[in-house]
Amino acid sequence: MVNFQHVQSGDPLVISATEYNAMLDAGQAARNRPINHGTHGNGLDSLYVFIANATGRRLQKFDVVGLDEALHKADLNEFCHRPAFKGVVPNKEKHAGRFGILQADCEPRQLVRACVSGITIARIRAQEESNGKEIFSCDITDGETQFLSQGGHQEVLWSDSTTNDRWALIRIGRLQRFFKGKLKEEIKAKSETITIIADEDEREVEITLPYPDQTPAYPKDHPCRYYAGLKEWMLLDFAPKEQTILKGQLASGCLEGASSVSITPGDDHETITAAVPYPDDLKECPAGHPCRYYADGDGWTLLDLACPKEE
Repeated sequence: MVNFQHVQSGDPLVISATEYNAMLDAGQAARNRPINHGTHGNGLDSLYVFIANATGRRLQKFDVVGLDEALHKADLNEFCHRPAFKGVVPNKEKHAGRFGILQADCEPRQLVRACVSGITIARIRAQEESNGKEIFSCDITDGETQFLSQGGHQEVLWSDSTTNDRWALIRIGRLQRFFKGKLKEEIKAKSETITIIADEDEREVEITLPYPDQTPAYPKDHPCRYYAGLKEWMLLDFAPKEQTILKGQLASGCLEGASSVSITPGDDHETITAAVPYPDDLKECPAGHPCRYYADGDGWTLLDLACPKEE
């Protein structure tokens, strides 16, 4: 075992080959230590990477940066053990879902740790009408490093509702939950866009429909569900007015891209035919696969082919 001895100022420094190699091994071990665990940060279950401040400005703890190109791209071992990226001023088009919250102050070109997934503290600028109210989502703002803005694809777990510029606890990453709302106004068949009034905070959400040719007419205040896509809000479905969701199973299976399916209801054996609202999203499933459906006008519409848990 190497016996390291401390030296004082003015003492001759004599390092043996064994001692020198031991110090190199210790340094390499520290350098290769993984950094992407929450226990290395603030104790929250989050993912951290290093950010090289390429914004050209001094940044503070909990500022926001967009993730640009990776450092050490040519060294796979270095990147795997110490992932690092250039941190730049956020751009909503380029950095949607690709940003980090700094965990310390840093000067230009300095390396600093940032949370890129999971739970972290952040600053949010809420809308004026949200003063004194809870907010439920946030996202990056073009050209802004000091705060996130209300609305968007990141989940707000808690925020200080006493002020518009507020501290918050957020979850970075795509939202894994659905939101409920109602149509702001009546829509006609084959509409290309809709506006939803969110149930949570009554803000307006604009959605472009993926298959306008298959969109039926619905009245004002008709309920619907939506979720966060990577760059924009997406419609999940136009929920039935009375939420009468029925359960059954496929009578004869279905093919990928089918426009309708045959369903055996759970309460009797009379087969019904249900329209598929988004055929391109339908996957091939065997007979007997569980499904949910609802009444839509004079017919039936498939809600999903999932295996929902009993509520």
